[in-house]
Amino acid sequence: MLPVALLAFIAWPFFAGQSDSIKAEERVWFVSPSAGATGIGTKAKPFRSIQQGLEAARTHPGHDTVVLLAGTHSLDAPIRLNGSDSNLTLRGEAGKRPVISGGNAITSWRIVENGWWVAKVASPVQQLYIHGDGKPDATARRYRPRLPKSGAYTIAGNLPPTGTGHDALQSQAGTFNPEWHNQADIQVNIFQIWTMAKLPLQPGGIDSKSGRIQLAGATHGTVNYANIAAGRRYIIENVWEALSDPGEFYFDREGREVLYIPMPGEKQNKVTAVAPVIDQLLIAKDVRNLTLENLAFAHTAYSLPGKGDNFPQAEIHLSAALTFTESNRITINDVEVRNTGAWALDVSDGSSDVSISKCKLVDLGAGGIKVGETSYRADAMEQTHGITIQDTLIAHGGRIHPAAVGIWLGHAHHNVIDHNDITDFYYTAISPGWSWGYEPSGAHHNEISWNRITNIGQSVLSDMGGIYTLGVSPGTVLHHNWISDIQSVDYGGWGIYFDEGSTGIVAENNIAVRTTSAPFHQHYGKDNVVRNNILGFGIEAQLMRTRPEPHLSFTIERNVVIWSDGPLLGSNWSGEPGKNFLVSKNIYWNTKGVDPKLPPGDASSLVANPRFRDVAKDDFRIDADSPVSKVGFVPFTLDAAGRRNVKPYSVQVRRAWPSSREK
Repeated sequence: MLPVALLAFIAWPFFAGQSDSIKAEERVWFVSPSAGATGIGTKAKPFRSIQQGLEAARTHPGHDTVVLLAGTHSLDAPIRLNGSDSNLTLRGEAGKRPVISGGNAITSWRIVENGWWVAKVASPVQQLYIHGDGKPDATARRYRPRLPKSGAYTIAGNLPPTGTGHDALQSQAGTFNPEWHNQADIQVNIFQIWTMAKLPLQPGGIDSKSGRIQLAGATHGTVNYANIAAGRRYIIENVWEALSDPGEFYFDREGREVLYIPMPGEKQNKVTAVAPVIDQLLIAKDVRNLTLENLAFAHTAYSLPGKGDNFPQAEIHLSAALTFTESNRITINDVEVRNTGAWALDVSDGSSDVSISKCKLVDLGAGGIKVGETSYRADAMEQTHGITIQDTLIAHGGRIHPAAVGIWLGHAHHNVIDHNDITDFYYTAISPGWSWGYEPSGAHHNEISWNRITNIGQSVLSDMGGIYTLGVSPGTVLHHNWISDIQSVDYGGWGIYFDEGSTGIVAENNIAVRTTSAPFHQHYGKDNVVRNNILGFGIEAQLMRTRPEPHLSFTIERNVVIWSDGPLLGSNWSGEPGKNFLVSKNIYWNTKGVDPKLPPGDASSLVANPRFRDVAKDDFRIDADSPVSKVGFVPFTLDAAGRRNVKPYSVQVRRAWPSSREK
């Protein structure tokens, strides 16, 4: 084969006049997964691999474009970009959306007597995706067999920890069978409070007489939120003997075979089965002026470590399909990331000026987007900053790791999260801040606005929020967000949740409704402002405060609070009104006509019907004769919340985890 530099010279006459060239000095390279081995990068004779296109672009110091033509571009290793890839555009063919896949297609199926599909595979299959024929669930992630088939088991008793964590479980009689095959491949998923412990079964560790189950790994600690406590739920995953339902698959390590039970109507010649083999698709470090557009990234793997996995919060230790470190001036536009084993995007290590817009991040093993660092850096320029996330769908997350979140902002500042749709997660939707108490924080001046947040929690975990904040965060504003249907297992399904030292945050012009606990809650913090919001229909309460402190924790003013059942106030309202907290000039209304117990010191608020148009249909427009103006409330609507100017998008993704209400 000719050297790439020589190919670049030969190719110049072919593409110099092509319409894809933006400027005369720019070059355009084409890549097609169906190209022959002698491609030279022109549209008529494209390269076969993305790597060839990148190498050709690196031979020229100007701005090059690599165009991926239609089809699936399969990778056996991540695309790696560095400083020599600056001033690059990687985009899909116009009118198409080529797929960059980290998976292998399984095509050698044979059908056995019971109708199952069986295929020999070269690599272990931990996740499986079926794409194809338009039948219900035809584009969904498939799952390994689980027990029980619905609901979850309950831990029967407490066992003492071993060392720094818990590594054994007290089961109910008959739950585990010591005769199960391939016990080293069996995984026990334990729902803790806001985390999940995913621990392998220790082969031979099933004691049928006592019910003690020995695990091959331990939880990350012995504190209450990290233990394996009586009454908590768990699921047993990847049991060969449990393989029975359509849509389930199992990898037989000894036979190097994957077994799949097809969904009704699925035919081998009508679907494509893909098994991920790599856990990342693109890794960019120290890159400048990079654009990604009109592309789909799909099929990343996740393999449980030998000792299992149990992280303290939000699963941010996991990898992402696309990772950007020490990079700036990055544009990610109209990009789809789906079918992941962990996160979709990660922007960190001092990256700046990154725009993520009009993207679709769906069917995610963990969360959507991670921004920033886990440690504080005194130099603000060393912290990630200037990241914009707009008009993006982040949906159907936590399919393998339920404690992951839609968007996580660590020590990162001056970022904008605006006009996004975040739905179908099992923990928090947006989580800014990563310090506890009043320690130094790099999370500040973040704007979270005009987002539509729905269907969060789903009675799987606890202690969550539609928007959940941590630590000192001056200049951070949450405004014009729609937050609804936040359901926890027991405590802590909140709409707006100021936790662990949240300080200097303003929440205004938001609507937060239908929450397990309360639309607003502050654990503890300082100098926060909650004003001109519509808060309502919490089950436990509408306004909650946990820890009294000697300073002014918050000001709650000019809000409309509406509810049907339960009290107005929850948790702890001790302390001196006006000094430790200030609540004034609000409208309170119980739709059943029950007079509420008002917050201490609140003499300026009104108990009055705000006269919303139709709360049953989420119409919170206010009639002209509403009394809200008497307290200074300024009416607003959130019709514009969520993504703007985008086509409807749907993908069928099955529920991953059982609700605590399932039996």
